[in-house]
Amino acid sequence: MIIQKLTLKNFRQYKDATIEFKEGLIGIIGKNGSGKSTIFNAIVCALYGVLPTAKEYMVSVFAEEKASVSIELVFQIDNTQYRIVREFRGKNLNQYASLYKNDVAIATGATDVNRTIEDILGMPQDAFTHSVFAAQGELRQISETGGSDRRELIRKIMGFSLLDEIVQMIRNDRNDKKRFIEGQQVMLLSDDEIKANESALEKLYQELSHKEKEVQTLQRNHELISEKFINVQKNFKEQQELYIKHNDLLKKQTQLQAQFDNCMQNIAEAKERLKKLEHAKAEYEKMYGHEKKYLECKKKKEELEQARAMNMKKQALQKQYDELMHELHEKEKSIKAEQSELQKLDDLETTIKQNDSRKKDIEQTAKSLQEELYAIKEHIGGIEKAVKDRKKHIEQIEKLGREAECPVCLRPLHEAYDATIAKLLSEIEEYEKKELAILKSAAEKKDSMLKNTEREVKELDIQLNALQQQKAQLLEKKKNVEKALSELKKKRDNLDAIGLQLQELSAVMFDEQEYANIVEEYSKLEAVHTTFIGLEAQIREIPVVQQRIGQLEKQKNDRAVEIKQITEDIANLGFSEKLYHEVKNEYDSVLQEKEKIIKQLNEEKLLYNDIKNAIGKIDDELKKDKQNRKKIEAAKQEFELLQRLDKIMDGFRESVLQMARPVIANYASNLFNQLTQGRYQAIEMDDTFNFQIMDDGRWYPLSRFSGGEIDCANLCLRIAISNAIRDFSGSGAVGFMAFDEIFGSQDNERRNAIINALYTLQEQYRQIFIISHLDDVKELFPSILYVQTTANGSVAKWL
Repeated sequence: MIIQKLTLKNFRQYKDATIEFKEGLIGIIGKNGSGKSTIFNAIVCALYGVLPTAKEYMVSVFAEEKASVSIELVFQIDNTQYRIVREFRGKNLNQYASLYKNDVAIATGATDVNRTIEDILGMPQDAFTHSVFAAQGELRQISETGGSDRRELIRKIMGFSLLDEIVQMIRNDRNDKKRFIEGQQVMLLSDDEIKANESALEKLYQELSHKEKEVQTLQRNHELISEKFINVQKNFKEQQELYIKHNDLLKKQTQLQAQFDNCMQNIAEAKERLKKLEHAKAEYEKMYGHEKKYLECKKKKEELEQARAMNMKKQALQKQYDELMHELHEKEKSIKAEQSELQKLDDLETTIKQNDSRKKDIEQTAKSLQEELYAIKEHIGGIEKAVKDRKKHIEQIEKLGREAECPVCLRPLHEAYDATIAKLLSEIEEYEKKELAILKSAAEKKDSMLKNTEREVKELDIQLNALQQQKAQLLEKKKNVEKALSELKKKRDNLDAIGLQLQELSAVMFDEQEYANIVEEYSKLEAVHTTFIGLEAQIREIPVVQQRIGQLEKQKNDRAVEIKQITEDIANLGFSEKLYHEVKNEYDSVLQEKEKIIKQLNEEKLLYNDIKNAIGKIDDELKKDKQNRKKIEAAKQEFELLQRLDKIMDGFRESVLQMARPVIANYASNLFNQLTQGRYQAIEMDDTFNFQIMDDGRWYPLSRFSGGEIDCANLCLRIAISNAIRDFSGSGAVGFMAFDEIFGSQDNERRNAIINALYTLQEQYRQIFIISHLDDVKELFPSILYVQTTANGSVAKWL
């Protein structure tokens, strides 16, 4: 399997990155946190859909809101190309996956793709990760740990944690069964408790039979009293209906009598009120002359008040007229003064036009001078280029020498060498001393004239700005004068309108003394008028009171007829108070007896049900005890099975580890022999996974050898472990490996030893990736993929 291309979008540190992988020994270099290890996390995620971190931390901080995360991996096995696309979309980052073989879809959906990848690679995710990826510090740990720690490290690298989990699950189930058995045994009944319950059941069944007979007797008594109660209840209902009708009639009779008495009282009060109103009518007729005099005085007062208001308006208008006349006079004086200043505006505009015309003429002259100067400079540039070309030709000819060929005609230079150089020098002198001198002099004159014209334009601009400011000020004054004239016209129109009103009010006459006398007389007559109005209102009430007396008389007569009729109805009803109470007493007595029997019956039924419940409770307790005994027996059998399974799996786990030991030693020996060119024959592992190296036919511990040899041995052991993982998983060869930070704090000599060892592995692995944050190891690798952080996320590029 060879990794060809990886494309990441919004994944961890990467916003949008595509990496095309090379073959051979490759260094992946970059600072800590730049995203080096993320590349291999993404490869595992693409293959198996396993996230390297929690979902919320997988999305790049550089991603746009609601953007999806995608990983695309292209790899090759033999001559077949595979492409996996995984996307994580939406708020919950739901996973979508597709797998293509030579650009033809062969699996869709995360589950289907995961299963197909395992079939293609021949191993699950844990086995793949441990076989191709050596995590940070693993090489150093292999040699530095010892005893049981080294054994556990190798078990961890080989992915034996799954067997540990299975054994732990079996032990957990076994312990659960044991706790269940112990808990159920505590709940079982003792033999004495079972005998006591069976004895109690026998007594309760006897009590239940006796109580059943008592309930039947009470039920018969209840039936007899119920029949008697029905007859008594019927008589009581008949008497109760008469009692209700009698009470209703009495209540209605009382209400009618109250209405009759109320009518009599209201009639007396209404007649008293009518008497008072007729007296008020006599008083009203006596005061009629005073009311006529009051109305005349009121009319005169209103006329004088109107004249008084008109006179006050006339005085106010006259005051307003005088003030406005004074204001108009002052405004006219101010406008005349400003109009005299506006006469300068025409002369000012003429001066501005003259200066503007002169500016345009000067600017046109400046433009012509600029064009002439540009033409001269262009001519100078052409001559300077010709001089430069000739100097270049001289340099070329001198470089070629006399015996060289002419670069133009390809004939030998010989005698033409000096003549050609002399001619070129003559032409250079002609250009520099004659034509260039004349042109530069002309350019200086034109430049001086151009500067003078530009200075004149600036001076004219200053004058024009000053004139324009004066013009603007005068135009503003002109605008103000026009506005003032408009306001003056409005004020004159207002003055004319006030004059017309004064003319209309000229005939208005008002005597203040006459008005005071009328007001005094009006005040005296107003009190009499108030009394008169009050009497008038009382007089209007007389017909209303008379009508009310008639209505009350009719109501009184109607109530008298109704009272007579209801008295006859009470006599004809035939209700007897004595008979009603006799029947009621009999009903209450039978009802009380019936309720007493019902109460006794309910109490006995409750006792009967209590006995039945007690029997059911004891019976349930005995049944439950039998069921628990059966459950305990079944759980004991399962416990024994789990005990045996625990021993079997524990032995199997140890057997698998011991089977892996010679496989790892064989791979490591062959590889170490190859890397050391036969100097060391083999690597051996004992039962406790301590390593020894054979040197000249004798075994020695790792501590005997140099640091570089130990690093080489560690590398061989780690690769041997990867090969063993692939053998045990039944997978074919994987064509790449990756090592994360294997250099650590090693010196240059040990680094070189590891690199030299890795070089010899290129026949077995077409791609070997070394991840490091150390810049000073760049020179050790033929190919370097440099990873760095930018403002738009991490990027990876080949150096």
